Order: sequence, then C-alpha cells, then structure tokens
Amino acid sequence: MLGGVVLLLVLAPAASAAATITRDTITIPTADSGLPDDCRPGITGTLVGTLVINFQRVDTQSGFHVDETDTEVGTITWSDGSYSIINSVDRFTRNIFDSGMRVTLTPLTVCSYIG
Repeated sequence: MLGGVVLLLVLAPAASAAATITRDTITIPTADSGLPDDCRPGITGTLVGTLVINFQRVDTQSGFHVDETDTEVGTITWSDGSYSIINSVDRFTRNIFDSGMRVTLTPLTVCSYIG
C-alpha cells in the first residue's frame, strides 16, 4: 500500500501559485498657466484640475494584466474672462506576458467652452 501512496504523490500535479491582485487609486492635482488657445490667437489660460488614476493589476506566473481608468477634470480660465470645463476619461487594458504585450485603449474626451 505504501508504494501506491508514493506513486500517487509523484503523479499529482504541482500546485500553481495564486494570482496576486493589486488595486489602487492615485490622485494628482494639476495646474498650468500661460496656455495658448489654438482657436483664439492672443488669449491665454490657466488650468486647474485633478487627474485620478484607478487601476487593478493581476499578476500570474505567466505575466500580468492591468485594467486602468484615467479621469481628468478641470477648468481653464481664459484671459478674456471665458472658461472651459474639462472632463476626460480614458480606459485601457494591458496584457504583458512572456510572448509579448497587447494594449487596448478606449478614449473618451469631452471638452466645452462656456463664456
């Protein structure tokens, strides 16, 4: 009977390591001044906003996968008193394995002038 147990242990598949999942949110304040307006020569603007990066990364033995959403909101105040509201959302995934890398990007950008 002992021989049968040893044979069973030898033929049993090796346990695979569990995937490691990391989730995080990073918030970055943004500011810039002296921005040109390509549509209205001579006008400059000051940007105040926030970039929020939300992501999930799954690490496995063969590589890793990342799902990320970048959201940027802000306001540009123009030198003529008008302003622009910015709301930009970009979503993408990355798969990086021994065989190579694949990136999928789904951009969505919405900008509007209010003045």
